[in-house]
Amino acid sequence: MTSIIKKVLSSRLNLKIASTVMLSIVLVEIIILVPSLFTEKHHKEMMAESHASILISTLESSLQYENKVSDPEIYSRLLGHHELVKGYAVCNMTDCPIKFGETVNTSNIKLKSPAPSISKDHTRLETTKQIMSGNDPYWLVLRTDISSFKEELLQHIINILGLIALICLFVTVTTTAGLYWIVLRPIQNLKGNIQNLLADPKNPLKYMQRIHSDDEIGDLTKTFNRLLFDINNYQEAVESAQKEVQKGLSASEARWKFALEGSGDGVWDWNPVSDDIYFSKQFLNALGYEEGEFITTMDKWTTEVLHPKDRPSCSATMLKHLKGDTDFFSMEHRVKHKDGRWVWTLSRGMVISRNELGLAARVVGTQTDITSHKDAEALIWRQANIDLLTGLPNRRLFQSELSKSIQRYKRKNIGPIVLMLLDLDNFKTINDTHGHQFGDSLLKEAAKRLNACVKGHGIAARLGGDEFTVVLEDAKGKDIIADIADNVLSELARPFVIGIETFHVSASIGITHYPEDAADIDTLIMNADQAMYASKENGRNRYNYFSQDMRTVAKNRMRSINELREAYKEEQFEVYYQPIIDFESGKIVKAEALLRWNHPTRGIVGADEVIPLSEETGLIVDIGNWVFQKGTKQLAEWQQKYEPNFQLSVNTSPIQYYHNDCIVNDWYAYMDTLGVDYTSLVVEITENLMLDLDGKVRAKLDAFRNGGVQLALDDFGTGYSSLAYLKNLKSNYLKIDRSFVSNIVGNDKNLALCLEIIKIAHIFDMQVIAEGIETQEQAWLLSDGGCDFAQGYFYSKPVSAEVFETYLIKQKGDDDHQESRPLLAANHL
Repeated sequence: MTSIIKKVLSSRLNLKIASTVMLSIVLVEIIILVPSLFTEKHHKEMMAESHASILISTLESSLQYENKVSDPEIYSRLLGHHELVKGYAVCNMTDCPIKFGETVNTSNIKLKSPAPSISKDHTRLETTKQIMSGNDPYWLVLRTDISSFKEELLQHIINILGLIALICLFVTVTTTAGLYWIVLRPIQNLKGNIQNLLADPKNPLKYMQRIHSDDEIGDLTKTFNRLLFDINNYQEAVESAQKEVQKGLSASEARWKFALEGSGDGVWDWNPVSDDIYFSKQFLNALGYEEGEFITTMDKWTTEVLHPKDRPSCSATMLKHLKGDTDFFSMEHRVKHKDGRWVWTLSRGMVISRNELGLAARVVGTQTDITSHKDAEALIWRQANIDLLTGLPNRRLFQSELSKSIQRYKRKNIGPIVLMLLDLDNFKTINDTHGHQFGDSLLKEAAKRLNACVKGHGIAARLGGDEFTVVLEDAKGKDIIADIADNVLSELARPFVIGIETFHVSASIGITHYPEDAADIDTLIMNADQAMYASKENGRNRYNYFSQDMRTVAKNRMRSINELREAYKEEQFEVYYQPIIDFESGKIVKAEALLRWNHPTRGIVGADEVIPLSEETGLIVDIGNWVFQKGTKQLAEWQQKYEPNFQLSVNTSPIQYYHNDCIVNDWYAYMDTLGVDYTSLVVEITENLMLDLDGKVRAKLDAFRNGGVQLALDDFGTGYSSLAYLKNLKSNYLKIDRSFVSNIVGNDKNLALCLEIIKIAHIFDMQVIAEGIETQEQAWLLSDGGCDFAQGYFYSKPVSAEVFETYLIKQKGDDDHQESRPLLAANHL
């Protein structure tokens, strides 16, 4: 009995029927109950009103019998002793002189026929009735207790609800039980047989069902039995056909399986219907398993062995093949080895048999270990896309990621893109002074700091050398960009401790926006480079945003560079010469060769504009050689005509000494062809060169000095001067910069400084040349202070070879006539 009840309760159909029956009964009872409640309520109210009226009528009849109807006081005394009376009032037209108990409502006394009223809580009834007292009318307002009526009404409702519950329970139980025996039980039996048939389809006649009734349930049972007969006949026909086919397949399958296993690859055989799968010995050995300890179903293979990230693609590929959309399948994925590591494998195979419905009945494939191949691919990708020193993306990957960012922006998936290009300031000095090992270590640490600054906001990459980039996606607002740039500057400015050495560098950053500043990668990089160049020009350790003005400046600069290259090819350069006067004799004893550019449209352009561009482009080496050859050729001519001991000073750039071409031997060979003595040449170098006195630079300076060429330290005092440099350099001349000379008149400190420089130079056996002398007072002060040579506009501006030669002709004429030359009179040449 208990099991039957459980079956009844567990049936979803039974629960639906029971719910429907109960809902129907409840609705019917509600329809009957609501009017009944209203009727009962009205009946109770009428009984209460009648009871109050009877009480007043009885009291009035009693008083009439005693002839006391007209006395309101007697009404009062009699009503006050009644237990149902909770309050009353006897009122005339003006007031209520008699009141008792609870307060009553006297607003209805003036009505012709006042109706009884019930309080809001349904516990009190007020009845108003007119009584006569002589000729004056009185009204009696009586408040009686009717709370018992409310309790009776509530009890009435409870009784009806209880009756409804009993009816619902009885009808529901009887209906459900009847439906279970008549309908549900036969259907459940039929369902059970169908499930058994699905679990064991090989013997369908085993699940024949008895027919108990001649109704729709009986017809359904008959149909099911006929289906079992048809399935049985169909299975017998299929088994007969399969036996014939199997005879032909057995031999070919054996040969095919032998070929697969002979290849050394693992073989697997899967039955999609039962989900059973077989793995060959080679397959198990490849994953570290023995026979009998590996999974046996494809479901476990997918959930326990296949890598989670590869499951969706592998399932989609296999499902597509099982449907017949592909002739075979091939997929690369990772599987878990017994030791826990992931092994890359290549799975290939195909469906080799299908059932009568066209569904795959057998799938066979192979498994090949391709881990080494994948490792090689990963290594190749890393070598192609990752900077091996810092581990950051290299230029190739950076451009690829920037291109993807631009594509995402075009699809409106992200906000504006920001490109930062940064270069480490003073990094070359570290490489040159401490070697590339220290430089590489610093680059690694700088890359870590940079990557930490942009993590979560974008990617950092290394383009090469000490140049890095940052790409920021969805960079909304300059505050975010500025915060990141400030953070990068701050982090890179912190000291780098490498071994026992501490290094200090900074960064110059250029920032540009896409698509605001440019629409392609090359232009973006060019813009960022221009902005970074502006940061370096403005003092370094800062960042600048790209502007169109920078592009204009860059275009002008590029145009100047191109014009400079053309100028060199077309020989638009000239050499001007400025006299150098011996203070003691007042004669021109030397000349400084100065480059001038005879521009086709701008006229004569000075060296201050030519030299920086030529140094940046590397043309300084060729231009410097050209100035040397022009100058020494002119020197040879002037020595032969006017003064055999005349000297020529030639300016040199540090880049000429760093260049691989050995300028010393080439210059010596050219001087030999001219017959000019090496001592006639003075090579001027700057203090910046002394900062980088590496082996190559020292060797070239020593070669000049050993051959007899004299050295002059130019612009002394404007760079990083120190006595150690003077001692190590062993130059012949020291040239005081014009910035010191111009302020010596009337400025005792500047004059004292110049005089001290002269004394120091003489201590180191160097003669002093004062540049930028423009007044006679400056010349007298320097001459009195022991300066050896003078140069400046007071004597002559740089002039062409033709004009300079007139100075030499006049000087030679004066010497031939043995005319005395007053000191400082050379400006009259």
